[in-house]
Amino acid sequence: MSSRINIGFIGLSSKGGWASSAHESYLKNSSIYTIKAIANSTIESSKSSAEAFGVNKYYATSEELAQDPDIDTVVVSVKVPLHKSLIMLALLQGKNAIVEWPLGRNLQEAEELTQLARSKGVKTMVGLQGRQSSVVKKMKEIISTGKLGKILSTHLYAGGIAWGAAVNEGNAYLADIENGANMITILGGHLLDAMCYILGEFESLTATTHNARKTIELRDEKGNKIRDIPLTSHDQMSVSGVLTSGAYASAHLRGGSYKGTNLLWEVEGTLGELQ
Repeated sequence: MSSRINIGFIGLSSKGGWASSAHESYLKNSSIYTIKAIANSTIESSKSSAEAFGVNKYYATSEELAQDPDIDTVVVSVKVPLHKSLIMLALLQGKNAIVEWPLGRNLQEAEELTQLARSKGVKTMVGLQGRQSSVVKKMKEIISTGKLGKILSTHLYAGGIAWGAAVNEGNAYLADIENGANMITILGGHLLDAMCYILGEFESLTATTHNARKTIELRDEKGNKIRDIPLTSHDQMSVSGVLTSGAYASAHLRGGSYKGTNLLWEVEGTLGELQ
């Protein structure tokens, strides 16, 4: 068996995006992984990406990629509503699957995928990239070395642009709660994971979600209004509670962009504060 792990990549576009900027740039220089094959929404896109990234194999469908015996692990980097169906293709072929958080649109889908993976003796993995942020790493270093003393509290404020007053056509699906790509699952999941990674998990908590806006503007690529669309995804979310360390923690996530507090994170200790 090869010492390298062969990756089949679903959703790696030569036109840019998260997969190419975050994943491909790391994987191409890795001593552990090799991107062995690519499958996108069309054969033309798959071929273009394979040529751009120096990958020999490309497929017309994700099913074909999942069936490739040379593939050990399938990486899925597509919109959340498509996560379950594509991850299932990999799991059914006895392959591990890696996907951006969240695993599925909701808890039910996540549980179904987890159970299927267990039955096949493989694993599902989610990417929580906040832990790799240089800022998050530095915060963890400062706090873990005791420079702030005993941590008393932390407060986080963040804005989610996609759930504000307007959204572009490419991100319109984020407005529908049924698609599972909302402020809780995306912005909330990644930020709260970073908080808990640095400061520890919640021992107890209270959470509230709310829709302050009922409709938002759908805009074209030039910023012109097309029409109003319903906003069923939450545009307000708060979490507060006590961490296992005994520190108090709170987070308030809001739809939209805010000058000065689009991302503001404070940590209070007995010897100092970090902002």
